[in-house]
Amino acid sequence: MPNKLFIPPLELKIGEQTLRFNSVTDIAFSMEGRTAILSAKLSELFKLSTDQLETQAEMIAGVNKYLFSILSCAVENPDSIDRSMRGLDTLLFSQDHSWRDIVQALNEGNEEFNPIRMTVLTKYMKYLSSLEVTIKYICSDRKRAIGVPVDDNEKEMRESDTTWAHIQSGSELGVDSQTENEFKRLPNDKEVSVKLPPGERLDIRLASHKCQIIATDNDMQFIDNTRVTILNKGRNIVGRSAESTVKVDAIQKDVSRIHLQIIISDDHTLQLTDLSSTGTCITAVFLT
Repeated sequence: MPNKLFIPPLELKIGEQTLRFNSVTDIAFSMEGRTAILSAKLSELFKLSTDQLETQAEMIAGVNKYLFSILSCAVENPDSIDRSMRGLDTLLFSQDHSWRDIVQALNEGNEEFNPIRMTVLTKYMKYLSSLEVTIKYICSDRKRAIGVPVDDNEKEMRESDTTWAHIQSGSELGVDSQTENEFKRLPNDKEVSVKLPPGERLDIRLASHKCQIIATDNDMQFIDNTRVTILNKGRNIVGRSAESTVKVDAIQKDVSRIHLQIIISDDHTLQLTDLSSTGTCITAVFLT
């Protein structure tokens, strides 16, 4: 999928600084550097009590859930991102990495900034998820240090990688509208070709775990009930393994460690190979 170029480059003024973007790739690269946890933030977290940290983690999860719903709507209707972000209270955004200033600057732009808005929202959600997992690690380590039993959720969190956006119900992905008869199982270890033009959605079930792949003008996005992952051109692996491109939460025991291979070509074609022992199903219309 071609990378969208901005001619002339789009400029985003943040205080006295001006950021210039020539393409969507430039935006993603610039924002990716803002997803890491600052050392000053880490020091601040260590000063908080365990109760304060757990409260912060709950608040972050709530914000991420809300932002995810906005992003999901924007995938299907890109123009909605402008209205949605203007309607947000900018206090929802952290001052870390100047995220709040970036959002305020975007709200001063017009619809041509929509690709930037979507990328900024995606990367900010990634930052929040990293922050939430960091907080949970601190809480877990404190409990272990004083001999407090660590519950199953915390153990699973430690075994899994950074969770992207904590959503409690898979129905928010829209997959519940599909009936069992509308899905077909992929043949095991056999490559299946699927054409997915921009704007189209492929519903997937990794065993019983509900997911989607959504095609946009700029990328392919793998979405499940915990995160959004931008798929790579070429080979991607979906599974519970820490080395997977798309890391499924460890709590999904029926998903194999290496469950599904997805190879993405430039012509919006996906090559899908089920590598699991529990099966992968996709929307039946794509297998006709």
